Amino acid sequence: MFPKSALAAVLVAVAAPVAAQAPPTNFTCAGSEPFWSLAINREGARFDSPNEELLKGGSAFVGRMSAVANHKPLTYAWRGRSTGNTDLVALLMPQQCMQPNGEAAPYRVWISLPDGAAVTGCCR
Repeated sequence: MFPKSALAAVLVAVAAPVAAQAPPTNFTCAGSEPFWSLAINREGARFDSPNEELLKGGSAFVGRMSAVANHKPLTYAWRGRSTGNTDLVALLMPQQCMQPNGEAAPYRVWISLPDGAAVTGCCR
């Protein structure tokens, strides 16, 4: 027989909610056709591209990363706003992603740009 205190400890451990995993703070993402890059860190994000059309909404964004609720595998959403009040949203999902250079990256990203265009690529 288990002592009552041991049984109580097991019940508390089972009933305790699982702590939400904090999202990573740094991602480096890139895509091609058209070529672009996105660097996300604690301070914000920078979106760059040689294609001027993709930069219409700005390139520097301040925002935050959060986990997508009730989604498996654990997926992250980053939403930021530029000084010109345009939004950029990136959805990052753990999924092997082949980069144009042939290397595999651990995340796939889908980005909604400020002008409504969407691009996809890989992140690490």
